[in-house]
Amino acid sequence: RALAQPREFLILDEPTNDLDRDGREALLAIVHSLRTGLLVISHDRELLRCMDDILELTPKRLSRFSGAFDAFWANRLEERARQLDALRVAKNQRRKTERAEQEKLARQQKRMQAGARSARSGGIPAIIAGGLTRQAEVTQGRLQVAAQRAVGEAAGGVDEAFAALEADPFLR
Repeated sequence: RALAQPREFLILDEPTNDLDRDGREALLAIVHSLRTGLLVISHDRELLRCMDDILELTPKRLSRFSGAFDAFWANRLEERARQLDALRVAKNQRRKTERAEQEKLARQQKRMQAGARSARSGGIPAIIAGGLTRQAEVTQGRLQVAAQRAVGEAAGGVDEAFAALEADPFLR
């Protein structure tokens, strides 16, 4: 009925869902011949290939793509690959940062142990050894704070990359 009455704009929501092959072909012929505005909500790729523009609604945004469906889909897959690559790079950076900060802390711990051994062996006066121990503990505390900050920033990069990642376009 909607197609039989003159309209300026027509909205079709999943129009091919309950159609057999002949019905789908008839609908495609009608879509090609329409001279009105048309909004089609569909997962039917054959029908979507008849559209001039593609609007994609995701949980994060509404985006518009001017062009054929196949070009839109290729673009969508490339964008997802870029997002996954950015996430992989961010995760690698986080791992490298964690490893580097752990190594810094381990080196500082070794220096503190060497200083403690030196103090125990009687090579330096007790008052100087105590001051050096306090200074080493302060340095270790600063390194721990810096390490937590660096790892937190790297983790923030992972969070940002994950937040930018669009949902997987394939249903599982």
